[in-house]
Amino acid sequence: MEIPQLRKGVISSFLEDIGNKCKKLCAKTTEKPSILRVSREQQKNLADFKWISVLREMKERVPDVLKILVAIAAPRIKNDCSQVAPLCTAFGILMHTRNRELSLVQKLNTVVIGTGNATKKV
Repeated sequence: MEIPQLRKGVISSFLEDIGNKCKKLCAKTTEKPSILRVSREQQKNLADFKWISVLREMKERVPDVLKILVAIAAPRIKNDCSQVAPLCTAFGILMHTRNRELSLVQKLNTVVIGTGNATKKV
């Protein structure tokens, strides 16, 4: 886009749309809360977790965010699914920064560190 004012307007509108979609993911009262929101009761089922469920939520509810993360982290898509976990982890960290209750990724890390018998704080 060669026209600076048009570019700023388009980007501003785009970012506002992303912000609104992310805001909806944070809401507790929606019909379908984000998969990143984990209650104490759901913590017992973390062993059943699949990264593809986070990716599916991104595709359905915030596809533009997924496109941005893919453009940054995975310009060449591999068919071996090796890029799914890093993309979903980045999304989970960003959403947790926005809303502390969207803590699935952090809880998964805690479980992995705990089961790995990590004892030293860094």
